Amino acid sequence: MWLWALIIIWGSSASISFYMALMVNSFNDDGVYLFAAFGLFFGILFIAAIIEVLRQKSIFFKWKKKRAEESEPTRFTPHWVMTMIIISFGIGFLAVTLIPRLFREQ
Repeated sequence: MWLWALIIIWGSSASISFYMALMVNSFNDDGVYLFAAFGLFFGILFIAAIIEVLRQKSIFFKWKKKRAEESEPTRFTPHWVMTMIIISFGIGFLAVTLIPRLFREQ
């Protein structure tokens, strides 16, 4: 039941966003990209929810569920690698943004 509510909400949000993108486009405004991005975001969620409903009701999509149950259990992967990558990118971003401000001529 909740999935149908999400389908209605995401479908209407995508439709309204695409409609607003068309309306803003008629005024030649740059906001068309924002509304189009929102429309694509909600549209992807809408399509994913529809695929989930079809997977539950259709025989065609049942094989994916069986293959997922037959897979081997998840193994632990150390998370320190991803943490170091995120920290490295954070330090790099701060360096790129702060170093030019420190050495800028007044």
